[in-house]
Amino acid sequence: PSGEIISATKVSIYNQCPVKYQLTYEYGFSNIFEKYKLWLNQSDSKRSGYEFNLSEDLKLDSKENEKSKYLYGQAAIKGTIIHKILQKEVPMKKLEVFISEELKKEIDILEYEDETAAKLAQEIKNEISIFYDSNTYSDINLYKDFKNEFELYIKENDYYLYGIIDKLIFDHDKKIIVDYK
Repeated sequence: PSGEIISATKVSIYNQCPVKYQLTYEYGFSNIFEKYKLWLNQSDSKRSGYEFNLSEDLKLDSKENEKSKYLYGQAAIKGTIIHKILQKEVPMKKLEVFISEELKKEIDILEYEDETAAKLAQEIKNEISIFYDSNTYSDINLYKDFKNEFELYIKENDYYLYGIIDKLIFDHDKKIIVDYK
């Protein structure tokens, strides 16, 4: 539609599953899910209505599906936290505390065991440590004029293209785009 803002995420979701796109962007399912997460984090006495439990839902599925969802959840959490670390440029000495706090926010919903959370925290710390010690990270840090999470809108015909650049570096007359994966 005219005036719509189209992002790479929107295009990706639509290509992946048009129904997911419709639920998310046309019916506002993601807003409903966010409200559900807030409700879930409340104490039992403050909750009202029905209680839904992801671990009970997983028990209904086959063991292979359960394992697949579990691993996907871990990868999603890991990616989210690593991205936040790079966005906020968390120094090594504050890494453990930051990871721990972020894991608590993410894990409450997925109900991981303490051992799993500790293992995931160590994996995240190890991967960030390797990246922080890399030549690539050293090269990126040479630039002092940059913006993290730079939002970009471009009008194309009667709609807008939208994107967020993880790090945009300004180097005299050129721009360098850094996209963390």
